[in-house]
Amino acid sequence: MSEIETTPEDQRPMLARTFESVEMATDGRNVEMLCVPFDIPATVSDVPGQPYEEEFARGAFAAATKAPNRTLLEFEHWHPGLSGIIGHAAQLEERDDALYGRFRVTEHTDGDKALALIRDKVLTAASVFFAPIRSERSESGAMRRLKVKLDRVALCREGSYPEAPVLAVRTAPVIVERTPALPFDPELAEYLSAQGIAVPERLRSAST
Repeated sequence: MSEIETTPEDQRPMLARTFESVEMATDGRNVEMLCVPFDIPATVSDVPGQPYEEEFARGAFAAATKAPNRTLLEFEHWHPGLSGIIGHAAQLEERDDALYGRFRVTEHTDGDKALALIRDKVLTAASVFFAPIRSERSESGAMRRLKVKLDRVALCREGSYPEAPVLAVRTAPVIVERTPALPFDPELAEYLSAQGIAVPERLRSAST
């Protein structure tokens, strides 16, 4: 390995990398995907610049896993502002082979359209948008990313890594906390009756 390079904060470009999806299921609004495979080189090109080999090391996304809600989910990378945002990460996890993510798709017409395109196998790729922080050259000459700042993840039509699937679309259980009913005050029931206000029998029975 060559010497580790640290990119100064004011010189960190935002880079996009897209990974092909190979598997998908649909059930709800939670999209699960393999976002970035580790230790698999791919040929990339940053404009302006020459093509080069790049790979990601396990641990590169450690900071993002601690605050997943800061990572947005969008449709490709070509829509400025809020127009392309369709959700956010609910969970990011680095495993031995890759960075995995579970994303919550917003309940909006744009989110509904994205889910429909996933089911129709139109959106079959995951793309990450990141800024490199620490890198090194691997023994094969590939640029190995050791630490990056993950900005957002996008659902796309085509990818570069066949090893990176959108795994599933699932529904998370919704837990509704109900406030227990308070007993009805019998004195209030009598007062309401005296005022000519009918009190339902179910409330009267609740007061006993």
